Amino acid sequence: MKNNSHLLKFMTGEVISGIARLYGLSHQDMAIPLRCSRINVQYHMRNNSFAPYQKALILELFQSRGLEETELLFYHQLVSLKKEKQAV
Repeated sequence: MKNNSHLLKFMTGEVISGIARLYGLSHQDMAIPLRCSRINVQYHMRNNSFAPYQKALILELFQSRGLEETELLFYHQLVSLKKEKQAV
């Protein structure tokens, strides 16, 4: 496992939710490596409250499905732009 700690700050609940949809992952698919319930995953996504170790496990899951670092950064940027437009 390579060190991806610099990417964890980009793993917000909205980004995780969007990438999961892109890769066809359900809450249950993410709950298995986290060893929690799908309801718990839903709660963390909605409230953006994943712990750093949980974000690392989810990032590892996404990368096993083919996620590249640039895709993560791009998706984070899209979410940020959407928030800015909604604030205006």
